[in-house]
Amino acid sequence: MAFPDVKFEFDDKDVDLIAYLKAGRQNFTFLRKPTLNQIKKLASEELDQCRSVLNELWPKVIIDALLKLRETDGEIVEANSIKLGERIPPRRWKLLKTFFHEESLSREEVTTVFKAFADFETILYGASPKKYRDHLAHVFRVWISGHGLIKRHFAFKLTAPGSHDLPITAGEWECMWALAALCHDLGYPVRYIESINQKAREAFRGLGLLPAGDLQFRFSPQARLFHDAMIRFMASTPVKAPCLRTEQTPRLHHEKSTEERYVSHLQNKYYVKLLQSFDDLDHGIISALLISKCLVHFLESDLCHDPWKPLTSEAARQCIMRREILRAIAFHSCPEVYHVQFDTLAFVLYILDEIQEWGRPTLDELQTREQKRVTSTVVEFKPKHISVALKYKRRWTRKDLPDLENKLNQLHKRVRLGADTYVSEDQHLEFRMEDSAGKKAYFLLNKQRISRHVPPKKSLPSNA
Repeated sequence: MAFPDVKFEFDDKDVDLIAYLKAGRQNFTFLRKPTLNQIKKLASEELDQCRSVLNELWPKVIIDALLKLRETDGEIVEANSIKLGERIPPRRWKLLKTFFHEESLSREEVTTVFKAFADFETILYGASPKKYRDHLAHVFRVWISGHGLIKRHFAFKLTAPGSHDLPITAGEWECMWALAALCHDLGYPVRYIESINQKAREAFRGLGLLPAGDLQFRFSPQARLFHDAMIRFMASTPVKAPCLRTEQTPRLHHEKSTEERYVSHLQNKYYVKLLQSFDDLDHGIISALLISKCLVHFLESDLCHDPWKPLTSEAARQCIMRREILRAIAFHSCPEVYHVQFDTLAFVLYILDEIQEWGRPTLDELQTREQKRVTSTVVEFKPKHISVALKYKRRWTRKDLPDLENKLNQLHKRVRLGADTYVSEDQHLEFRMEDSAGKKAYFLLNKQRISRHVPPKKSLPSNA
C-alpha cells in the first residue's frame, strides 16, 4: 500500500516519505516557499544520507509553523481589529502580517539549539555504539509519517483535554504536530553524559592517565523558578468560571462583555509526575523545557494566577494549544503518565515514536549495514483503533526476552486505568511482533480487556 494508506510498510528506504514531503503545499499547508525550495534538495532515497539538507530544513519548518500559529492567534487579531467581531480588511491584514516576522520568533535561538544537537550527535554515537540510535533523520520520519497518518485518518481533528468549547482548527493541529514531532528529542544528549565519561575514563586509563574530573553539567539555580513555572504550565488546564464575567473585572477594548472567563487549575497528578521526570533528567521533559526557553511563542504563554484578570476564551484556547505541544514532548518519555484516548497529540507522538524506534539503526548496524532489523506496518490507524505489526528480520533468542517484556511493560503502563478514566468497549490497541521463525509476541487492548504474550523461554534458542 502507498503511504499514508494503512498497511503501509516502513522499509529500508524513505522514498514514499520523501515523495510525500516533496508534494509541498498539497500536503503541508503552512510551509513557505524558501522551505519548499530546501525540501527539493533532498536527493537521496534515505533521510539518513541527507543530514546537511535536514540541518537547514529543521529550523525553517519550525519557524513556518510558528508563523502560522501566530497568524491564527485570536488575541492578536482581535486586539488589532477596528471593531470587535468584524473581519480585518485585507489592506490592514497585510500591514498586520509584517509584524509576524521570523526574527521576532526566536529564529536565531532555535537554530543554535538544533545545530548544537546535530553537532553533538556524532559524539553520542561513539558514547554508545550498540545502543544509541539516529535522532536527526528520526524526528523527520516521525513528523512526516505522523502528518500523513493524522491527515488521512484523523483529518487533523485531535482531542485536547479541556478544549470542548475552545475548538482548535485542523491547520493549527498541523503546526502543533510539526513542533512536537521535530522537537521531541532535543534533550537526548543529557542522557549520555555519563556514557561519555565512562568511555573517556576507559580510553585514557590505558594510556596511564587518571581522570582529574568528569564532565558535569547542571541547570543554574536561577533557572529553577523558570523550570517550575513551565512545568506548572504543562500540568495546568483552563477551567470555566461562569461567575467571573468581564463586567466584574477590568477589560480590554476588544473583550466581549458577556464572554465566559477561565481560570487555571493545576492538575497535581501531572505536576508531580513531570517533576519526577525532570529529576530523572528524562529527555522528553528536558526537550520541552529547552524549546519553551528558546521560543518566544512559549515564553508568552498565559496562566491565570489570580481571579482579578481571568483568561478570555481565546487566551484559554491559546494556553491549551501551547500546553498540548509541550505535554506531548514531555509525556513521550514519561511512562508514569497514562493515556486513555488515542487521538491526543501526546499519544500519537508516543505511538509514532515507538514505531520508528524499533527499526532505527545503531552505529554498529550502520557500519555492518544490518539496518532495519524490524519492519513496521501500520495495520489500522483510527481515533479508537490503532494496530501495528512488527516483523523481525532475524530469529529471536533468549537474550531478546527482556527487551520484549520491557516493550510490553511500557505499553501496559501507558494505557493502565487511573483516576477519572474510562475505557470504552470500542477502543482497540494492538502491537503484534513476529520473528523470522514465526515466534510471536503481542500486546492487545480489546473490549475493555488487556492481554499480552511473549514466547516461553524454552521455545527460543540460546543463540541466533
